[in-house]
Amino acid sequence: MKISILSLLALSLTSCAPKEAPPAAAAVPAPTPASASPTLSELVLADMDRSVDACADFYQYSCGGWLARTELPSDKPSWTRSFSTIAESNRTFIKGMLEKAAADPTAGDADWTRMGNYYGACMDDAAVEAAGLTALEPWFARIDGVSDLKGVMGLAGELQMLHVTTFFNGEVEGDFLDPRLTILHVMQGGIGLPDRDYYLKDDADSKQLVADYESHVARMFELSGQPAEDAVAAGKAVVAFEVALATLQLPKAELRDPTKVYHKIDRAGLDKQVPGLDWAGWLAAMGRPDVTDINVENVDVLKSVADLMAKTDMSTLQSYMRYRLLADTASHLPKAFVDESFDFYGTKVFGQAENEPRWKRCVRSTDGAMGEVVGRYFIEERFAGNSKAIAVEMIQGVQDAFEARLPGLAWMDEETRARAIEKKNT
Repeated sequence: MKISILSLLALSLTSCAPKEAPPAAAAVPAPTPASASPTLSELVLADMDRSVDACADFYQYSCGGWLARTELPSDKPSWTRSFSTIAESNRTFIKGMLEKAAADPTAGDADWTRMGNYYGACMDDAAVEAAGLTALEPWFARIDGVSDLKGVMGLAGELQMLHVTTFFNGEVEGDFLDPRLTILHVMQGGIGLPDRDYYLKDDADSKQLVADYESHVARMFELSGQPAEDAVAAGKAVVAFEVALATLQLPKAELRDPTKVYHKIDRAGLDKQVPGLDWAGWLAAMGRPDVTDINVENVDVLKSVADLMAKTDMSTLQSYMRYRLLADTASHLPKAFVDESFDFYGTKVFGQAENEPRWKRCVRSTDGAMGEVVGRYFIEERFAGNSKAIAVEMIQGVQDAFEARLPGLAWMDEETRARAIEKKNT
């Protein structure tokens, strides 16, 4: 007997009238022979806990079987049956592909060579340890050399190109009202903890986490060569600045409304509304002095950030940029920095038992640095032949099934039904 996914969902969504006992179990397919792979229906049924009344605890009913037999991997803060499993499978496959490229970078074209060299360099522990902070030393010198806000803004733009976020964040993505346009969005950012609320809550655990964060910042400074006493003082200054920055930021709930985070202004408007910062220098440092279309997430927040930067002493701004550079490059630095970063963020913030092995971190780094290249070889090997045609056919089947059900939806009027079909066909 075959049981489709839709049949299982229909079973789950039966009438929720009060019952004295859980609903009767559905017929279970005959066991699959050991030599055969389990069917999709069998996999879904194995993940359910049908001893539970779906109307009393639908989550346990749907996922209880999977929860009972699944342990959280020690190198993960969370795990799901769907995307986590798929991601891990893909990561393992990409590892093999990257190892081939690293072992013989000349076996393919220029992209293959770059991919292999990048992954090979990432996996070379000895070379990373020997290099130390050599790559960061010129940046430290640049940070130590800034003397005014104009210099700070120029350096912030250059750091942005290294994916080091300071003070606020700049990202290029679609215009909210005109998807044909790609524009610059200036948004709140620049804090080291995951969200502004981490700094502002006054319960004991939150206060302890901020204290631990201050110790972590000081430790990163000490590892980078600062004397212990100076590192502690710099850590206090950086965290105090980030607390002030977090206080100015909007809560996440207010950022979910796209109408509240869309304030499109041109370059002249940005200069006029937030005049305290050298926007021309910031954009030039990112290599795009010609940018004109800009969306500011919240103008008042940006004004307040500009005021905060103006009244903060230069040594604190320098320490702050130095830490942001260390924090955002820690995964590429010697083991002492990797361990310190994981000890705070992995263990204290996210509750992860142990760090991922180096190969996983290097797969992620390579994919992040040259995702288009990695994706190209991944598709060539995993989705060759008629894979695309099969996927398109499957998606079209889902779309057609969706449209076929629309006439039976009593809550949907004809105009809404027509709009739904129109959306399905676009």
